[in-house]
Amino acid sequence: MHTKEAEAALRAALADAEVAMEDVRRVFVTHLHPDHIGMTGTLERVGAEIVMHGPELENARRMWSRDHSMIDETYAWFERHGIPASVDPGMRESWLAGNPIELFQPSGRTTRP
Repeated sequence: MHTKEAEAALRAALADAEVAMEDVRRVFVTHLHPDHIGMTGTLERVGAEIVMHGPELENARRMWSRDHSMIDETYAWFERHGIPASVDPGMRESWLAGNPIELFQPSGRTTRP
């Protein structure tokens, strides 16, 4: 996730390996969870190419969009499948507030080795 503490930890871990963040050339993002995608914007800004599977990228765009459409769809799915609203009354708020995301700006191009 993109927090000041997480960015400092990343920079420190890279420094321990004698690597500057600006030396990272490519990052492969496996999925849209905030602990996997949260600092992609920061890494892209310092020069890293961000690579992500197309369908998962589309889901990330929807999940972390300003209108939170995928989160709304998820809650509708929960309701349709009988998950009671009382399961976690603060889940939506914590989902949004507790997951700082700085999403990268995908180029839309495909690269092959």
